[in-house]
Amino acid sequence: MCRIAGIVSKQFNTENLALRIQHMNDCQKHGGPDGEGYFIDPSVNLALGHRRLSLIDLSNAGHQPMQYQHFQISFNGEIYNYQEIKIDLIALGHQFKSHSDTEVILHAYAQWGNKCFKLFNGMFAIAIYDQIKKKLILSRDVAGIKPLYYSQQNKHFVFASEVKAFSASGISFTDDPNWKIYFLSFGFIPEPFTTLKDVKSLPPGKVLTYDLLAHQAQMETFETLTFSSDLKNEHKIIKAINTTLSASVKRHLISDAPIGVFLSGGIDSSIISLLAAQNSTQQIQTLSVSFNEHAYDESYYQNIIQKKINSKHTHYIITKNEYLEALPQLQNAFDQPSNDAVNSWFISRCAKQNGLKAVLSGLGGDELFGGYPSFKRIETAISLRRLPLKIFNIADHLSDDRLKKLLFLKEERTYADYLFLRGFYTPKTISQLIDATEEEIHEALGNLNYHSPRNQIAPKNYVSWLEQNIYMRSQLLRDTDYMSMQHGVEVRVPFLDKEFLKLVHRISPKIKFKGDFPKALLVASFKDILPREIYERKKMGFTFPFQEWNKSHPGINRIANHSNKQVAKLGKQFLNNKLHWSRCYALLQIEHFLPQKDALFLTLKTFSHTGGIEKVNRILMKAGTDIQSDHLIRFHAKSLYDDAPDEKYITKRRFEGFKGKLIPFIYNSVKKGIKCDVVMFSHINMALIGLLIKLISPKTKILLQAHGIEVWGEQSFVKKAFLKRADLILPVSQFTKDNLVNRHHLHPQKCLVFHNSLDPFFITHPPALIKNRLKE
Repeated sequence: MCRIAGIVSKQFNTENLALRIQHMNDCQKHGGPDGEGYFIDPSVNLALGHRRLSLIDLSNAGHQPMQYQHFQISFNGEIYNYQEIKIDLIALGHQFKSHSDTEVILHAYAQWGNKCFKLFNGMFAIAIYDQIKKKLILSRDVAGIKPLYYSQQNKHFVFASEVKAFSASGISFTDDPNWKIYFLSFGFIPEPFTTLKDVKSLPPGKVLTYDLLAHQAQMETFETLTFSSDLKNEHKIIKAINTTLSASVKRHLISDAPIGVFLSGGIDSSIISLLAAQNSTQQIQTLSVSFNEHAYDESYYQNIIQKKINSKHTHYIITKNEYLEALPQLQNAFDQPSNDAVNSWFISRCAKQNGLKAVLSGLGGDELFGGYPSFKRIETAISLRRLPLKIFNIADHLSDDRLKKLLFLKEERTYADYLFLRGFYTPKTISQLIDATEEEIHEALGNLNYHSPRNQIAPKNYVSWLEQNIYMRSQLLRDTDYMSMQHGVEVRVPFLDKEFLKLVHRISPKIKFKGDFPKALLVASFKDILPREIYERKKMGFTFPFQEWNKSHPGINRIANHSNKQVAKLGKQFLNNKLHWSRCYALLQIEHFLPQKDALFLTLKTFSHTGGIEKVNRILMKAGTDIQSDHLIRFHAKSLYDDAPDEKYITKRRFEGFKGKLIPFIYNSVKKGIKCDVVMFSHINMALIGLLIKLISPKTKILLQAHGIEVWGEQSFVKKAFLKRADLILPVSQFTKDNLVNRHHLHPQKCLVFHNSLDPFFITHPPALIKNRLKE
C-alpha cells in the first residue's frame, strides 16, 4: 500500500511542477514511509508522484513511478492474483525485471489496455500515463477499498490518495458548501463528495481516461457487482463460502514483510484469524486491544481464539488518559470528517509498535451477511410505507430526532432509505445546528444520485447494497485507510476479495439472511472451527468507552456553552448521559474542519448608494466571502442603511441590512461583535459601537478603514478614544497615515496603508464592446 498523486497544469513550469508534486507527496508521506519517486513530462506539464510502503518485492526494483515501454505507473494497493496474471503474460512473450505486482499491472495494461483491470483481484488505485497518446488513466477496485480522488477544472487535472494533498498542489480549491450537511446527515461525507467543492472520489469499478491535449475526461465501467438468486442449495453454498473465503485469506497473507491479524473477539475477526492460522506455514501474529472499563472488555473472547490457534498474540490496554493525550495526533490524522475512525487509529498504532507492516481485518462480514440492525429495520420500513403519507407529517412535530426519521419514508430516494435506517441528524435538527435552512438541506441531499437496485432486488439484499456502497465504502474503508496509513500500516480485507464478493452476491437472500440470528449463514459455514462462545455471544462491535472518555474531551465544554442554543443543548444532554457520544463528537469534528476565526464587517452603506467608500466596501465583502470559501474565517457583514446585498459580492445568508434603523443596528452589531475574533469598521462614524465591543470583549480585534478626509481633522472625544483603542487602522494612502500619526499621535506600526483596488466585476463586457461604447 502506498500513496499516489499527480498534476496536469499549464499554470506551472517544470521547476514549479516538480515542487508542487513534491509538496503533494510530502502531505502523504505517512502512507509511504519507505521511499518516494517522481516523473515529469514537461511537454504536457504533467507530474506523477509516489510514496512507497514496500510489502511485495522490498528491493529497489519495485520503485515507483515505474516505466515499461511508453507507460508510467503510480500504484497504490495490492494485486493478490498477480502471479497467475504474470504467468499468462510470460506465455505471451513478456519479460520481467522484478517480483512486484506493479510491474505486472504495467505489462497487463500494455497487453490488454483497459480490459486488464477486470482481471485484477485486489485492492487498488492506479494511475497510468501513456506518453505517446498523452493520456492519463485512473482506475479503482470494484469494492472501493482503496481511495482515489480527482479534480478537473479550468484545464487543470489533479489526483491523489488523500483530499489533504489537493491543498498542496498550488491550485486553488474552495470548500463544498454542503459538506457539513452531508456530514451531519450521515456521520461521514458520502462518496463521491468531499470537503472540497471540485474534488470527487473516483467511483469503484471505473476507469477514467483524461486526454491531456484535449483536456477532456471520459469514464467507463470495467466491472460491477450485481445481486442475483442463482445459488439456492444451502449445503453447496456453505461449502463454497468456506473454501472461497479460505482461499481469499491465503491470498491476503502474501507479503514479503511482517503481517498480522486484528482480533477483536467477534465472529468476523475470529473467522479470519482461524483461516489465517490454517493457511500459514508460520505462527501467525494477532493483535487486540481492550480497556479497563469492563463493559467494553472483549479479552475473554480474544483469548479463546488466541489459544485455539496458538498465535503470537499482543494485547494492548488503552486508557482514557492515553486517548486524551493522543487527541492532537488523532485530529490531524483525519483526511475527511468522520464520527468514527479513532479505533482504527489505535489498533494500527499497536500494529506499528509490534513491527507489522500489514494486518488482516474482518471488515465486510456484517455488510455481506446481515450483521447490522438495519437488516431488521427494513422490515419496519416496508410496513410503515403502507401507511398514508400524511401520517408521516406528524413526525415533523415530534421532539425525538429518531422519530423524525419517519419523514424519510415519504421520499422514494436511495439516500432517504439509508438515512431512515442509519441516519445521523435529521434536516430539521441540522438547520438548528448550522447556517442552513431545511429547504437548503433537502436540496443538498438531493445531489446524492445513487444508481442503486432499489425495488429490483429483495429488501435485505438492498440493505446489503446500502451498507456496502454507502456506509462501508464512505466510512469504514475510508477511515480504516487513512488511520492505518498514518502509521504506515496496510489493512487487508479478505471478506472483500473479488471472488468472495461475487459468490456472496449470487446467494439467494432466503438462504443468506435465513432465520433471526445475525450472520447465521456465515456462522454455519465455519461452525466446525468457530467456538460456540464466539457465535453465541451478543454482538458488540469494535467500540471504545467514548461515552465516558469524551466527557473529559477539551472541546466538550465549548460545545455545552456554545452560543448556538441547539449546539449547547446537545452538549449538555451528552454530559447528562442523555445523548450518544457520537452526536457530540460530530460537532467537535465540524469545529476541527471549520475555520477557527469569526469576522464581522460593519458598514453604513454598501449597496444602496454608489460612491468611493461603498465601492471599497463591496470589494471587502467579496474578499471576505472568498476567504470564507477557503475555510480561513467565518465572515458576516451588517449595514445600517442597506436592505439586501448584491449577491455577486456576498450572499444573503452572510449579510444583514437594517434599512436605517439605528438602535437595532447598534444593538445587533455589539451583540454579534463581542462574539467575534475580528470586527472591521468601514467608517469612523461607528466609533461608539467599536468602543462598546472593545469594552465588553477586550480580546476582540478592532480594525478601522480610514478613507481620508473623515480622519484628517479634529475628532470628538468618542472618535479619539476609538482611534486609540483600535488594534489596526487601514489608511487608504500614505498621506492619510502621516496625518493619523502626526495629528492624532498614533504609532506608525498601528497604521497599515491599504490602497483601494479594482472591483473584480469591473470588466463585465468584452474590450471591443467597451471601446465602441466609449466612442459613442
